[in-house]
Amino acid sequence: MSQFPDFTAHGYQIQRELGHNFAGGRVTYLARDLKGDRCVTLKQFQFARATAQWSAYQAHEREIAVLQQLDHPGIPRYLDSFATPSGFCLVQDYKPARSLAVPRSFDPEQIEQLVTRLLDILVYLQRRDPPVIHRDIKPENVLVDDRLRVYLVDFGFARFGMGEVAMSSMVKGTLGFMPPEQMLNRELTLASDLYGVGATTICLLTRTPSTAIADLLDEDYRIQFADRLPDISESWRQWLAKLVKPNPGDRFADALGARTALESISIVRTPQVQLQPQELALSANTIGQSLQATISVKNIVSKTRFVGRWQVRSHRSDTPLLPTASGAAHPWIRITPEELCSNRIDCQIEVDTALLQAGRTYERLLVLHGNGIPAEIEVSLSVRTAPIPAIGRQLPYTSLFGLWVACVTSAIVALPTVASPIAIALGGFVTWAGLSKLMQSKALWMRFLVTAGATGCLAAIAGFTLGTIAGATVAGAFATAISLASTMVTGGALLWTATGVKRDFGARWAAGLSLLSALSGMAVGIGLKWAAWPPLLLLGIAVTTLPVVAVGISLPIARAFRLARYRRSQQHLIGF
Repeated sequence: MSQFPDFTAHGYQIQRELGHNFAGGRVTYLARDLKGDRCVTLKQFQFARATAQWSAYQAHEREIAVLQQLDHPGIPRYLDSFATPSGFCLVQDYKPARSLAVPRSFDPEQIEQLVTRLLDILVYLQRRDPPVIHRDIKPENVLVDDRLRVYLVDFGFARFGMGEVAMSSMVKGTLGFMPPEQMLNRELTLASDLYGVGATTICLLTRTPSTAIADLLDEDYRIQFADRLPDISESWRQWLAKLVKPNPGDRFADALGARTALESISIVRTPQVQLQPQELALSANTIGQSLQATISVKNIVSKTRFVGRWQVRSHRSDTPLLPTASGAAHPWIRITPEELCSNRIDCQIEVDTALLQAGRTYERLLVLHGNGIPAEIEVSLSVRTAPIPAIGRQLPYTSLFGLWVACVTSAIVALPTVASPIAIALGGFVTWAGLSKLMQSKALWMRFLVTAGATGCLAAIAGFTLGTIAGATVAGAFATAISLASTMVTGGALLWTATGVKRDFGARWAAGLSLLSALSGMAVGIGLKWAAWPPLLLLGIAVTTLPVVAVGISLPIARAFRLARYRRSQQHLIGF
């Protein structure tokens, strides 16, 4: 004869017992629905037992009222209820899952998955209007099947909405898993059930039976667990500690907030990598130069080991050329070592600019993939290739214009004193010829400045003296001195300009272009001084100016054509 009660009159046949709480007068069975031919969970409340309490009947009614309004895959669906001679029965969907109170081994990643799914159920409950507060989340009320699907059961203590707990129900819940506000008859919030989630998770991670959770509580009802989780990441421990804060205001505001925060952290102690530097800027001085740099990789999390791999992010202009064991090598960037398995290492970056176009700036991203946080770290690489080689000759335009302005000014200042325009030109040329030897000296600037300054002073003194001896007035003597000094300035400008032209054009072109510029300036200065422009003067301006202008215009055009040809010759190289 079967030891199980007979409920066939109600359409259910008991198959086996799933669990019991004799003190509370409650037994749970696996039964078969004779009408629907399916397995169901049948929970029997035996109110007639001497140890049973009438509050159990109230919990039964409350659970039915809550379950009838819920529809979530993580909550067994309410099917039926009926009275029995000794109490009441509640029928729900059967889930082939065991409670977390049954000893089982879960790795940290599985526990993280279970907690995430439990929070998803709470998010559903808290989005109800009014929200549903479970009030008794503990390992016994969380079922997990072999595929890690999570189910929340036992809504006997659940209530709709928030607010203060009634005095008669103040002790409803399980010590160690009830938040302090529930124990102290204070207002419940959406953060109240998070406490039970945190306490349940702590039991799983520390392998503490739910009946022994008191071993983790201190005298202030705080759960102490951090020292028992050495292999759990610090960010995850902080997240878990926030769930079980005694003050509900210190917890996450609701299940959704806790769920969102969990997405960005990992439960396993994870390497955290720092790179130095995170930006590289390299410049080449010569065509085809090989450039090197170093990136230091450091894992700052103890008891972990960083494993990673370098990669150059693909670019439309780069085509992999050399096959390697890990894939195709980058055509002009090489990172050594490419594979990393160390907590501290210096990686060498080598850039081959022989494959790159001259006078370009190349921007690339080096990416370090690994098992750390973050999973990818980017290093920006900027490579400036060597300037384009000199293409054609180039005039010192600034020096030529400065010489022209100096000659215009000198002609205006010197006329009509003892120094004529011809004297100015000849004096300047003689100055250039006399000082040209100094330009070969290593101390070019110092010797030039000292010599030009001393010569100018001596010329001014000599001009003043000669003007006085000749019987000129003091004003005339000063005019003579200024005239000779302007001659020296013109000569210095001529020297400076001719030296610059000589570098690319040689001595003959230097003398010709410099003297033509000087004569053009003096002719313009004469015209300005006389306030007249006779045809002969205009012809002189044209004859001296047009050759210099023609050369100045033709050179950039020729240079542009040569540059275009050079760029075409680089088309086989990698674009920027």
